[in-house]
Amino acid sequence: GGEQQILAIARCLCNQPTLVLLDEPTEGVQPSIIDEISEVLQELQAKQNLTIVIVEQNLDFIVGLASRIYTISRGVLDTEIPIEEIQDSAMVAEYLGFGSSR
Repeated sequence: GGEQQILAIARCLCNQPTLVLLDEPTEGVQPSIIDEISEVLQELQAKQNLTIVIVEQNLDFIVGLASRIYTISRGVLDTEIPIEEIQDSAMVAEYLGFGSSR
């Protein structure tokens, strides 16, 4: 599954943009294809100086791509976390439902 997502991403990348906005690119996509998408995007980031803004709930997908993670709560930018600190962040654990109040 996920052929439409892959096609949409490929269509966008054909124009060699400097900025790509992706909204839930892994939704409905098979795990093996998710890995391929991640690899292609990482390669494009490195070779073409591509900036990618991703709205995504699949944290595993974005960890390999992101330099920073932002969270939004009730429509307000809540937190910015450098990717190096993601595993140590109590706020991210809270946001993902591992904390006590969620």
